[in-house]
Amino acid sequence: MADKNVVIVEGRLTMDPVYIEKEGRVPLCLLRIACNRLRQNRDTGVWEDHPRFFSVTVRSSRANEVAITFGKGEKVLVKGYLDWYEKGEGAEHREFVTIVAGNSPDGITRVPKSEEQPRAGTGSDDESVS
Repeated sequence: MADKNVVIVEGRLTMDPVYIEKEGRVPLCLLRIACNRLRQNRDTGVWEDHPRFFSVTVRSSRANEVAITFGKGEKVLVKGYLDWYEKGEGAEHREFVTIVAGNSPDGITRVPKSEEQPRAGTGSDDESVS
């Protein structure tokens, strides 16, 4: 039985989508999103942003639609799975993890402004650091 590999990430697009279409290949749309976590600095008591950056790939029929309808700065919700690949050999060997958005209409969606979370110092994703 296969393990479940499900990811849901909400964040802001850090660049405009990049659409790639090559003959004989499935079209792709490449995105980059930033997800901020708030952490309280124990020394200063100030809540600080700690961004995490994720690469997102949209494949097939949704790729072109996403490329022309989404733009840098928009807040999006991505539902998909993690994909892992590697490139190079020896000292040039690198491993990459990317989020592949589902091919359904809810694979990547805008987060309406009214649903955006206000900045607060409490919440389940917040953590204190020293």
